[in-house]
Amino acid sequence: MKELKDKLIAALKKSAADLVAFGNIERMTDPAVKKLFPEAKTVICVAFRQLRGTRRGIEDGTVFYQYSTSVETLEEVMIPGALLRGCAVLEEAGFEAFPQKRQLLVSNDDTTNFEVDY
Repeated sequence: MKELKDKLIAALKKSAADLVAFGNIERMTDPAVKKLFPEAKTVICVAFRQLRGTRRGIEDGTVFYQYSTSVETLEEVMIPGALLRGCAVLEEAGFEAFPQKRQLLVSNDDTTNFEVDY
């Protein structure tokens, strides 16, 4: 199992992930964690750095193109691609994987991704 964990971390870090952490599903207090995949035993968290400078121009109202060239690219291209590559590593090893991007830009309420119900 250690080899799989190392292989998964390497694949995600190669895809620009800055942090990869594993947790037992029983430690999660949010009921939404088990709602989509009830038989899950492990939660894998993948975090990506977002440079402060890419938000500053948007917040100041001076450089709007930074949203589409950096923020949107990270959230809509880089992160989903890395999650899919990580899931491929898990499924090649015989496990089932379910990439779930959870952030306020997708849904404003505290439920799971509404696209799943659609």
